[in-house]
Amino acid sequence: MKKYRDQGNEALVFGEYRRSAHAITRVNYGIECRIYWKNVSPEAESRYKKPMGLTEILTAQGIYYFLTGVWPVVHIRSFLAVTGPKTDLWLVRTVGLLIAVAGAAMMQAGISHEFTLGILILATGSAAALTAVDIVYVALGTIAKIYLLDAALEIALLLAWAAALFHAG
Repeated sequence: MKKYRDQGNEALVFGEYRRSAHAITRVNYGIECRIYWKNVSPEAESRYKKPMGLTEILTAQGIYYFLTGVWPVVHIRSFLAVTGPKTDLWLVRTVGLLIAVAGAAMMQAGISHEFTLGILILATGSAAALTAVDIVYVALGTIAKIYLLDAALEIALLLAWAAALFHAG
């Protein structure tokens, strides 16, 4: 870990880094993550190239997770009509809120172009975990087959992440 100070601003940087007048770019796993100083001009920011597609996938996944997460909280009857009956509605709402919070974090990071290794782990880990839960519990007969549609969407997200990360470096 390196501590870097420039223009009265401090940043802690992990891994390899490059310095510019307005930002530090650190490179982790081939992904460039920028730590911007407080007063960065739009012109200076436009000089940096973000990895192709990563923030768009992140924003789309965040929107999907947020909407599907708040659905059981906002209208449990329609959620149950589509996904099948559940016994522990408090658990359905709790999981929904957790997914919505993860989605909100992904949306914020995607919209603000703040792509970090932590948000990558959140996005891909959530997609992988939800895929596994969907497939296993449909196979066991615990949840309705409609969850295979969610599994297909989660797999599509994982493939999109794989392609974008491959092209990013």
